[in-house]
Amino acid sequence: MIENGQYRILFESNPYPMWIYDLESLKFLEVNDAAVEKYGYSKNEFYELTLKDIRPEKDVKLLLDNVKNETSKYQWSSGWRHKKKDGSVIDVEIISHNILHNGIKGRIVTVNDVTEKKRTEENFKLVIESSPNAIVLTNQQGIITLVNRKTETLFGYSRNELIGQKLNILLPERFKNTHIKHENNFFKDPKPRKISERKELYGLHKNGSEIPVEIGLNPIKNEEGISVLASIIDITERKLAQEELIKAEKRYRTTLDHMMEGFQIISNDCRYLYINNTAAEQGRKAKEDLISHRMIDVYPGIEKTEMFSELCKCMKNKIPFTMENEFIYPNGEKNWFLLNMEPVPEGVLILSKDITHEKKSEEELKLYREHLEELVKHRTAQLDDANKELESFSYSVSHDLRAPLRHITGFVQLLQQNISSSLDDKNKKYFSYITESTKKMGLLIDDLLSFSRMARTEMNENKVNLNNIIHEAIHDLNDELQERKIVWKIDEMPVVYGDASMLKQAYVNLISNAVKYTKKKDEAIIEISVKPDKHEYIFSVKDNGAGFDMKYADKLFGVFQRLHSESEFEGTGIGLANVKRIINRHDGKVWAEGEVNKGAAFYFTLKKNGKQS
Repeated sequence: MIENGQYRILFESNPYPMWIYDLESLKFLEVNDAAVEKYGYSKNEFYELTLKDIRPEKDVKLLLDNVKNETSKYQWSSGWRHKKKDGSVIDVEIISHNILHNGIKGRIVTVNDVTEKKRTEENFKLVIESSPNAIVLTNQQGIITLVNRKTETLFGYSRNELIGQKLNILLPERFKNTHIKHENNFFKDPKPRKISERKELYGLHKNGSEIPVEIGLNPIKNEEGISVLASIIDITERKLAQEELIKAEKRYRTTLDHMMEGFQIISNDCRYLYINNTAAEQGRKAKEDLISHRMIDVYPGIEKTEMFSELCKCMKNKIPFTMENEFIYPNGEKNWFLLNMEPVPEGVLILSKDITHEKKSEEELKLYREHLEELVKHRTAQLDDANKELESFSYSVSHDLRAPLRHITGFVQLLQQNISSSLDDKNKKYFSYITESTKKMGLLIDDLLSFSRMARTEMNENKVNLNNIIHEAIHDLNDELQERKIVWKIDEMPVVYGDASMLKQAYVNLISNAVKYTKKKDEAIIEISVKPDKHEYIFSVKDNGAGFDMKYADKLFGVFQRLHSESEFEGTGIGLANVKRIINRHDGKVWAEGEVNKGAAFYFTLKKNGKQS
């Protein structure tokens, strides 16, 4: 306990955290209320701790070394960090001195939390260091105390060479007296300066060369009094640019007079301030008849035109404007000009381009388009006629070709009945060939008609439940599935947008294909699956059947293109072509993958939101 009552009151009422610790064990012997509030520990919790417990782990060794070597009665130190109960770390400054506490050698400590102060200093240094300008901080005696990287780059000195030197080291001799006078006046009236209050002079590089710079001074109050922050900008490029500008101003009039576009500046009271040769030619006037004259005097009636109205708006609202303007000359001739109006301090700048030729071409193009529309209407009519002819052809194929086939089949049957007793096996086989060929011809006609109709049939796009479609397709193939051992693996399918009858036909063809080409397998495996992609679904029908060589994959979807002989697998070679036509009409893609004797996979895509128009 602190026995002296007066010291006890001072200890307890101090707004800064205070404690006494044992120099041997580093245990806390006394803490005040400010320490409890700052660190979050109760007094009883403090008395269970040591000084090491409130230090970040990596600072403990430094603490022990410091305590071991601590011999002074009084010490002020900074750069320490303390850890609070909640784990947060604060930066502190410490004042401490030795004390004999109840017969124990201890040390009494007063703590000042400088976290915010340090953060502010670090932020200040970060801003200074990252500034695009050279920054130099001097004290009231003109001694440099801080510089940034840009200062090193600009003047060629390292910061170690500059800190501690007078600011005069960066000034040519002829400017030093002026700087001293300005600096003295500055400290007499150290009020904040406006950013615009900057001086142009020259700085001195380490190599002795002079650098044109612009410098601004601002006072900063700190613990040491008033410091001066000098912000220095290298204006070498600006000086060079100014020189170039003077040269450019001598050249611009010549350049403007040789422009292919018209260039004119109209004052706020609508007088010609400048006009180049092209603009004068466009207006069919001499330049001397235009300069300083008002537009309404030179071109009577111009004030009633749309161009003049937009010109006035551009002056008033300070908003650029572009327009096409038809200019009518006194003799009635007309020309078209593209005008770009830009507000400028003097009034309005107008760039004018003669587009008469383009307008004539545009008119000719318009006439051509009208003619093209007539051609399209004519071609559409021709296509309608062609479609009607195709419909007629389809009808002929359907009826006129089927009739001879029926006759052939009928008469073959009659012949077989009438002369069957006199036919040997060889002739019976010939009759069988004729019958099978007519059946195949019938199938080819049916498939061709189906393929033809698929291109012309109007799509009826609605929501389609593919689960139902697939089960119906499998049910329709029951005759082909008799006595077959097939393992079906079917995913849960999404609802899509499309033509239900067409999509069913596509699945019938693909599933029939898988059933057909797995017939030589003891156990066929057919997978019907779906994989969602970003904007579409990828559907597939896979089997473990005969497969195909990928080098012939491009032939799969062609009409009558077969990769297997008819003796191996029956069919007309139109089914996959029909699948491709159906999926194409749904804006999808079709492709296949396979390997001989290891099965095939057929893929197609459908948009998630249906066919895009």
